[in-house]
Amino acid sequence: CSKMVNGVNFSVDPRIELFHTIEVISGMPLVNYIDLDYKQKIAIRFEKFSGHPLFEFIRRRPIYGKIFPSIDAPISFLLHLNNDLEWRKDIGLQEVRTGTLDSLRMLMKDFAQAADYKTFFNSNQDLYQISLSTMVYNLKDFDEKNRLLRYCGDGRQRNISFNVILNFLGWGNFGPRFFKQNGAEMYAVIAPEKSAIRVPTFNLSTLYRLVWHEFAHSFANPAVEKMQNRFDELEYLWEPVKEPMKAQAYHTWQSVLKEHLTEAIACRLAAEKFGEGAAEINFVRTEKSKQWIYLETIINALKDYESHRKDYPSLESFMPRIFDALKSIKPDQIVRWQAEVQTMGNPGVAVIPNVSAIYNSKNILIILSSAETDFKADSALKAFVHKFRNLVP
Repeated sequence: CSKMVNGVNFSVDPRIELFHTIEVISGMPLVNYIDLDYKQKIAIRFEKFSGHPLFEFIRRRPIYGKIFPSIDAPISFLLHLNNDLEWRKDIGLQEVRTGTLDSLRMLMKDFAQAADYKTFFNSNQDLYQISLSTMVYNLKDFDEKNRLLRYCGDGRQRNISFNVILNFLGWGNFGPRFFKQNGAEMYAVIAPEKSAIRVPTFNLSTLYRLVWHEFAHSFANPAVEKMQNRFDELEYLWEPVKEPMKAQAYHTWQSVLKEHLTEAIACRLAAEKFGEGAAEINFVRTEKSKQWIYLETIINALKDYESHRKDYPSLESFMPRIFDALKSIKPDQIVRWQAEVQTMGNPGVAVIPNVSAIYNSKNILIILSSAETDFKADSALKAFVHKFRNLVP
């Protein structure tokens, strides 16, 4: 069940839906809170299979904490399997092919066959297609794969697949990626924000942010790794941000550097699509408030990259300039940036005006738009404002 949009494959994945179906049947509270008839259908359809050995296995070894060490680990595990729930042979398995996970895999496969999960999944194609079609309909100008390829430079480009998976029952958004000998697979796995007429809906702003960030890793990671020895010289920059970075699961200078670069690319793609002001408020400030204090340094360097693409045809060719920009950071700048970040996290609530404050103001300025093309709507708005103005003492 999938749709292709300018080189990006949007799909509902049977492996992921099966996993969350198992969570529903086992009574696990980690499926999302979205109100969907789909959940009731699952509970009713598979209730008689709750005695399958898979569920005893899960009861003895909780999925989160015993089987998987983190909330994103199940998604990575599932994408290491094919649709028949066998281990894939085209990507590395060293990190996931443990005895416990292999037992889970075999039990999931046996349950899927015993309960005829394939038929259930196929019976919900209408629901999946409605969600996919609704999302695609709202992505009229979605060309993010090509935009990313143009931005990062696709010279000797490996074979990279870009995939967005709608995760109907999950919560949280994940971006697993797999690098292969001659290519890579990039994923953005997104959960619904709410439902409308019993159909899950997905936040497009979240989608863009996740796609830009996770897909950019395909270019940022190898570009950093080619100069890793030089970037290791800058490890002293890690110390000022070590604790907040570790709290966000980035435990090495290498990972922090890659995330900074990837997020900077996402911010520049946001500026290109939505404008500099919107990108600053909704992307740059959001990340800086999480202690990503070197972000602006890299963003400023990338602006120079954008202006000199003839000299720097690819992100990889520009990496020495990224190194120079980071190397130029002075200790007093770090202190100032850390202070700025603290103010971002503590807004001046006391000075935010209350809506009723207008009644105690001597002068009130109401600004109306000009050159409105919808004359009827413009006239109605102005009539309302004039009426409201006369109500204010």
